[in-house]
Amino acid sequence: MRLHPRLRIHVDVSWDQPDLIRHGYDLAFVMTNTRLQDTSFASKRVVLIERGFYAAPALIRDRGLPRTPQDLAGWPTLGNADDHFWEFLRDDVETARLDVEPRICTHNAELRLKAAIDGLGVARLSPRFVQEQVQLGQLVRVLPAYASSPLKVYVLMPARKLMPASVRVFLDVLEQTLGVPETKRPAARRREAAQA
Repeated sequence: MRLHPRLRIHVDVSWDQPDLIRHGYDLAFVMTNTRLQDTSFASKRVVLIERGFYAAPALIRDRGLPRTPQDLAGWPTLGNADDHFWEFLRDDVETARLDVEPRICTHNAELRLKAAIDGLGVARLSPRFVQEQVQLGQLVRVLPAYASSPLKVYVLMPARKLMPASVRVFLDVLEQTLGVPETKRPAARRREAAQA
């Protein structure tokens, strides 16, 4: 924005995919851990957000340090409203899947973070988001050799041909800042089933 001081940005947060035309938005960002819903708008994936598994030291003392994804079976979990399972990846390949029934379900990562710090369960969160809490010793990354599927952030646009110059500049700066995520998809290998 320093380069373009007349650029104005209005941020509106919603858990639902907005109707860009009806609301008059130039673009919208959609975050999902699955595929993007069918849409009549142009879309582009702009970033992948890594996720790991975190718990409070007190919860780990009570339950023991997990060594495998199966060791988390029976642990209380904190997740998104649509979390029914967590996948465990090594070198971008899913090696295990754990069925989960989160005791707290919310799309709000801040609430999941606070609940994890309070020892209410293990949470799947972005390492960047919890960096300070890990450094302060409030959270520990459990199963650090594993990651979960990344969150995918897409930008939706009504039509590329009609894109205002200010929106194009914004997207260009966004790509320069965040980089362009890889589009290759690794082949799935064996999966060790874990039951919650």
